[in-house]
Amino acid sequence: MSEMNLKNEFAKWFYPKAPKSYKAWFKDNLNEKLSDINDAYMASFKKSLFNINFDNLGEEISKIKNNLSDRFYVGNKTFAKYNKEIQNGIPNAIINTHYVKFLKITSQNRGKYA
Repeated sequence: MSEMNLKNEFAKWFYPKAPKSYKAWFKDNLNEKLSDINDAYMASFKKSLFNINFDNLGEEISKIKNNLSDRFYVGNKTFAKYNKEIQNGIPNAIINTHYVKFLKITSQNRGKYA
């Protein structure tokens, strides 16, 4: 699945499930906000959130969760600043809770759509 397709599929899956406070933050711009989150994530961790190897999903999720934990030794603090100072933790919560769940569900359903 391409990065753009994975981002769009996540947006379609997440939008109806998003808490009201998240919807107030992203308004009608969920795809744009997901791109902003991904840009900040890539600046800090040199990997797109939407470039996932489903054959090694456990390792991919572990890397994401490790990257999102409070890591003081990360050289580039772009994501941490974006997450905490600008967006009050919503980007981290979207990734750590909802996106990880989406990846697991998508992985389980991959065989049905192949």
